[in-house]
Amino acid sequence: MAVSPLRAAWRYLAGRCRRQEYWISAVALIGAGLALRLAPASTALGWTLFAAWLLLASRRLRDIGWSPWLCLAPIAASLAVFFGVFALASSGDGRGGEAMLNIAPFALLAIWVGFWTLIGVWKSRPSDLPTPQARAEVFG
Repeated sequence: MAVSPLRAAWRYLAGRCRRQEYWISAVALIGAGLALRLAPASTALGWTLFAAWLLLASRRLRDIGWSPWLCLAPIAASLAVFFGVFALASSGDGRGGEAMLNIAPFALLAIWVGFWTLIGVWKSRPSDLPTPQARAEVFG
């Protein structure tokens, strides 16, 4: 029985991503991102690459046993850092808001790299699917 390409794509996107597949894909996406920096007019390709990162993270999070929606957590943390830093910088009361602007890119980098590393090293949970031996026992 042939499987339609749409159904195969859905199974891939709704599936799980083991650690080895995750790290190989992460290295490939990093390489694609570096190559993208050399390409002119790379905005659409950049968003496509970002979507690929989110899909990879959601598959890995599903394998860990966490909600795939957690792939959006670094975006929320980045927005919080962004608004917090600019709120401090715009206050103008001399509390070092301008210095925070220099630290913000490193804080954002730490958030993203920390997230991607955490889900890459976290141990996978066992599959809920029956093993072939258990399936053979059911059907005799």
